[in-house]
Amino acid sequence: MELFKHHSRKEIVNTFLYGGLDNKTYRKIKGRLYQRNIKNLRDIAFFLMIYDILYLLCVLSGLFSKHFIVPYSYLAVISIAYFLLSETSVFRHEKIGRIIYNCFICLFFLFSTLMGTKYSYSGLAVTFNVILVLLPFLFIDPPRYNIPLVISNVVIFIIFTSLYKSGKILFDDIFDATIFGLLAIYCNFVLTSKLIRQFAYEMTIENEKNFDGLTKVYTKELSEHLIAEALKKGYCGVLLIIDIDHFKTFNDSFGHIYGDEVLREVAASLRKNFRQEDIIGRFGGDEFIVFMKDATLENAKKKTDDFMNTLMDTFKEKSPVTCSIGMAEVKNVTTYKSLLKKADTALYYSKKHGRNQYHVFKNDA
Repeated sequence: MELFKHHSRKEIVNTFLYGGLDNKTYRKIKGRLYQRNIKNLRDIAFFLMIYDILYLLCVLSGLFSKHFIVPYSYLAVISIAYFLLSETSVFRHEKIGRIIYNCFICLFFLFSTLMGTKYSYSGLAVTFNVILVLLPFLFIDPPRYNIPLVISNVVIFIIFTSLYKSGKILFDDIFDATIFGLLAIYCNFVLTSKLIRQFAYEMTIENEKNFDGLTKVYTKELSEHLIAEALKKGYCGVLLIIDIDHFKTFNDSFGHIYGDEVLREVAASLRKNFRQEDIIGRFGGDEFIVFMKDATLENAKKKTDDFMNTLMDTFKEKSPVTCSIGMAEVKNVTTYKSLLKKADTALYYSKKHGRNQYHVFKNDA
């Protein structure tokens, strides 16, 4: 255990079960699983709701026996209740939503329990065992959520079986429910582990596609797309193009490893000084782009001053790193390309007049 002494219990469990995912990634994946489960149960509730209504209509018309009218009426009520509830905001809070969601699963299980005990005196509890086996396929959750759910429903089933059955049928039903419960737990572990690994892989691919591998800011393609979409939605703001001054000399004098460090530090300084909602991307080899949504020119200038000061402090004991910056405010601009052209013109003006400065595009410039 010396290997894990600096890790939390959750991290150790994740290492063995899900390939050592960090807690942040695991939380994101757990949220995806939760939303997937909510949707799966809503789809099932909709199908059951339609089926139950048709079944009850057939009973009322005399086509079917009234023997099962009570459990099917019960199933219709909880199906309609869940379907309507799932369309509200009650599931937005994950902790409260998960409790409600688990309660509804137990309510659906209670229908299968009734069908396998009170309304099926002589036959085996086929309905209950089928739902047990289907549970991991329909509601994929980490084992610590699903295992208690399976065990609690098996225990409830055994209690009901003991009340309504006896002899060999009682033994057969309890034996089957126990075996199918263990099978459900095993299927849950296998399927959830596989799906979590799949989600983790998809998130890795998504990050590689959307984020620059070296600087961890948006790629050029995604930055341009997000800025264009923001302009289409009517956002005002300021666009900045940042160019590292004489970047080639860093590579030539100190090597590409130091050049990479410069790029990383510039990106880190941008993330530190600009707002979380600002779009920050790597525009080219040594160029970055920032779009400040709903920001004034004064806000942009202040953030830019802070960024340039941070950069000076970062490389105070090394070769100084400076940037030339061009700004363009969203005024009478309808497209990303026209805004980019104005910011690029201002950048050219900054580089032409000595670098290590920023300029704002003006119509009379």
